[in-house]
Amino acid sequence: MDEHWDGKCPRGFSLLCGGGMLARVLLAVIIVWAASAAWRTWHPVVPVAERTKISFVGEGKAFGRPDIALVTVTVLTEGKKLSDAQQENNRRSASVTAFVKSQEVEEKDVRTTAYNIMPKYSSPRPCVFGVPCADSISEIVGYQVRHMLQVRVRNLDRTGELLSGVVREGANEISGFQFAVEDEEELRAEARAEAITAAKEKAKKVAKELGVSLRRIVDFQESGFYPVPALRAFSAEAMGVGGGTPVEQGEQEVRASVTLTFEIE
Repeated sequence: MDEHWDGKCPRGFSLLCGGGMLARVLLAVIIVWAASAAWRTWHPVVPVAERTKISFVGEGKAFGRPDIALVTVTVLTEGKKLSDAQQENNRRSASVTAFVKSQEVEEKDVRTTAYNIMPKYSSPRPCVFGVPCADSISEIVGYQVRHMLQVRVRNLDRTGELLSGVVREGANEISGFQFAVEDEEELRAEARAEAITAAKEKAKKVAKELGVSLRRIVDFQESGFYPVPALRAFSAEAMGVGGGTPVEQGEQEVRASVTLTFEIE
């Protein structure tokens, strides 16, 4: 007790001087409020949204042995009559499909991706110096039918024979040929982990160069996965009709990209 205090309650504090429970509670609240205000004065709290942040991009790759092959087979026919072009296309398409299934390709792995009919027009009649005459009219002189099939090959040992065989059976073009991994989840996880590690290593290096400290990761974004297949295109003339076409599987590459955002201080 202060020896200079005369025992009288200061003006305005009569409620606190009463000594009751309410007085003690109010006094405790005032003390806590005063201490909190003093702490904030010397230790200002920075909201998370206002803290300085910095982002880093990391990329990763993973490789796997392909277990399927994808190929698009096209049957193209022409005729003066649409019915003639369609009948010929149907005949050749049926022959190609039957051969594909004989190469241990299941029915579910063969599907039509496009069926187009295009008219063919005559060229305008030239007049002077090769310029078409004003009254010249183009006429339909025939039709073109294009049937495109996508084939999924699971027995890769038969890939070469299949490519050559479909040409013998009436296909005009083979395109979009590629090897792939049917279940890429394991490759994706491996590529993602490598990308995260790369982003963290980059963050540590840059933070050291800037003279700042990394606090915690506040945001993570994954840009996606990018399979990188080995694409090949073959024409009937290039492949010929004899023997099995040699193909190499190589490796399937999957790429991942991530962005990590750190708080710094």
